[in-house]
Amino acid sequence: MRWLRVLLLRIRALVSGRRLDAETREEIQQHLERQVEANVAAGMSPDAARRAAALDVGSVGQLTEAARDARGLLWWDTVRSDIRHAVRQIRRRPGFASAVMLTMAIGVGATSAVFAVVDSVVLRPLPYPHAERLYSLYEINSRSNIGRTRATPLNFFDWREQAKSFDGMAAQIGTGFTFTGLTGTSEKPPSAWTPEQVVDFMLESLGRGDFYILCPDNAVDRATDERRMQWSIDDIIKNRPALSRWHPDFEAAFEAYMQGHET
Repeated sequence: MRWLRVLLLRIRALVSGRRLDAETREEIQQHLERQVEANVAAGMSPDAARRAAALDVGSVGQLTEAARDARGLLWWDTVRSDIRHAVRQIRRRPGFASAVMLTMAIGVGATSAVFAVVDSVVLRPLPYPHAERLYSLYEINSRSNIGRTRATPLNFFDWREQAKSFDGMAAQIGTGFTFTGLTGTSEKPPSAWTPEQVVDFMLESLGRGDFYILCPDNAVDRATDERRMQWSIDDIIKNRPALSRWHPDFEAAFEAYMQGHET
């Protein structure tokens, strides 16, 4: 139970540190005075006796510090001293101190945000089996300086027919939105997909040999979502304004269309 005794002594030193320091200084001072008396009795002058005693016994301050260090709480004294010094500096130059603390807060926040993204995207394994075997393919449109873009249907068809390195290949036209937890929101919105749902749906569609994978919207049933997509495609065919389902001139027609009345 030595560790328990040491722990109790450390707690006592932490709670009663000033009283223990005072007792230590008093005890060392008594030893010093007795040595002075012994030197005087040996025939030394008072000043010479005190100097000799100080050399033999040591400095009261240094011995007190050594005793405090032996109690294992010198680090606490250092922390308290640093805190007091920091508080004095903040009071003396509040503007500069505020700028330093703001800079540190921004740096820590930015570092934490970057690490959170790296941890979620790079370090943490994806939440489904054999994630290392999944790949996303796309085209690069260098002629129009667009960069990364979706593959055209005919190109995708050629890829799927000619590719020998993949067990299966499918085209995906995306979900409404996927909840990854990177936005700082802890609760998933009802209509959002989780990454696991997206991958599971893709694997099921690949197993069926689907040419396109149309991920449904969690907010509505599949039939409603398909009619919405058909309306959006007809915006191009019928030369309606983009997103016409929300356009004042087409709101009534869209509602009728969703109720089964073709327009």
